[in-house]
Order: sequence, then structure tokens, then C-alpha cells
Amino acid sequence: LAATKAWVLGLRGQPRLAQREVERTLPLLAQHNDQATWTVLCSAQALQWLRQGQVEPALADARRAREAATHTSIAPMDLLVILRNLVDTLRWAGHFDEALAVGQEFELRLAPQGQFPSAQRTLAGLYLSLGRADLALQQMPSTEQAAAPQLRQRERLQLSLLRVQVALTTGQPGLLDWPAEALATGDL
Repeated sequence: LAATKAWVLGLRGQPRLAQREVERTLPLLAQHNDQATWTVLCSAQALQWLRQGQVEPALADARRAREAATHTSIAPMDLLVILRNLVDTLRWAGHFDEALAVGQEFELRLAPQGQFPSAQRTLAGLYLSLGRADLALQQMPSTEQAAAPQLRQRERLQLSLLRVQVALTTGQPGLLDWPAEALATGDL
């Protein structure tokens, strides 16, 4: 519950409040030996530090969460959250090689469980940051797959934004469906 609260506060532009919630909760999780939830929150804390312009604490927490994730049994959905937090933190801090390594590590853990397709949007964004639209496209499902009923509206909107970014990066926008609805949504 604390992770969700911190995430919502961060999305609503309140990183300091999100940070306080995480700082309050991390020692309690360590005390109760809940390593999986601790890792999720530590990765969220890294992102909150970065949103406040605190790069060094962000990188330290991202690296602690990455290390903890390697030797902790974590549910696939939580692994997806950790992956997104770590890749975004490292990407926005300019540590692209490390972000790519995290993506590869998580792919090895998530692919056997059939969960890696959900993580590919995160990696597509990373590749776009690197100017590699070709690699970003490889991470994105086809238009038909993106229209699949199991994808939530949020996921469809994220894919629409990624497709626009790919088109703009390659200089060939063609016939784009500009995702105006995605731009109005605050939690992408």
C-alpha cells in the first residue's frame, strides 16, 4: 500500500511527499524481512530522488534495489515495476549502459514466465532516448497486438506515444494517429 501511495504522490508531482512515505516505510519492511516489497520501494525511492534533482542518492538506491532484486524472490508484476523504476532512473541520470544491463537482466528473469512483453515498452523508451528507433520498434508489439483486448487503455496509450516518438525520431511521421487522449492522461 505504501508503494502505491508513493507512486501516486510521485505521479501527481509531489516527489517530496512520496519520498517521505518511502523513507517511513523502508525501515519497517527491513525490520519485518520483507525483501521483495523493500526492493520495490527502494527502486521507487530512486526515482523520487531523481525527480527532486538528487542524482547521487537516486543512483545509490537504484543500485541497492538492483542488487537486492538479483537474490530475492519477487513476483513478476513487482519485477516489472522495479524494472521500470530502475531503467527510468538510470536513463534520466544518463547511465545508459547500466540501464541497458538492467533491461537484459530482467529479460532473463521475466521471459521464462511469459511476462517480458509487458516490460518492452520500458525498453523501447530507453532505446528512443539513445536515438535507436530501430531497436525501439523491435520492442514494440505490432499494431494488431497493440489492439488486443488484454491490453489496458493505459498500455495502448503508452504504445501510441512510443509510435509517435519513433516516427518523429526517424523523420518519417507518415500517417500518425496523434494520441491526444494520451497527452491528457496524467499517469502514463
